[in-house]
Amino acid sequence: MSYLPVTLADGDAAPSPRNSKALYLAFALLSAIGLLASFLLAIDGWRALVQGADAELMCAFDAALDCAPAMQLWQAQILGFPNAYLGIFAFATALAISMSMLAGAGQGYVTARWLRLGLLIGTALGQLLIFFLMYTTFSSLPALCPWCTVIWIIIWPLLWLQIVDLFADRAPLLHTLRWPVLAGGYIVAIIVGLLTMGLRVL
Repeated sequence: MSYLPVTLADGDAAPSPRNSKALYLAFALLSAIGLLASFLLAIDGWRALVQGADAELMCAFDAALDCAPAMQLWQAQILGFPNAYLGIFAFATALAISMSMLAGAGQGYVTARWLRLGLLIGTALGQLLIFFLMYTTFSSLPALCPWCTVIWIIIWPLLWLQIVDLFADRAPLLHTLRWPVLAGGYIVAIIVGLLTMGLRVL
């Protein structure tokens, strides 16, 4: 993994070690939750494939929380294989990088900016995919996929806090607004989801 001394971090202002460690720990925890949710979704997908309609899925809590309807859509296999496998790869990669960033911060080093930027770009692409899947769910499905919902919840803070980590030294207002913007993102998502479901009913 690529590290640079804090004092020589490509001209960037050195982040506070305490703040960096807290952020990178948050990255690691969010990535671990996403990895677990993707793994559970993959298991349920495999059960549905092998056992068919008789499969007992862990995600089938009730009529409102069930991943089976989502698995029947083509959107569940954007790249030709279950999205859960993509999530496992993506979150495992994010977890590995996050743990490296955390270890480096503990030793007084900061991970090279290009690697942090690469993680941010990958997370942003994941957020765009999730926006599409959220729209599909709210506009056409009778139930929410529980494991998918967990991923929806954690991807936004994972993305936003990376933006703060990378650019707050150049735009200090990002650090000041980090929590209001984080909360605002959830509020907007809830409003859009409710409006989409309302239009479907109409």
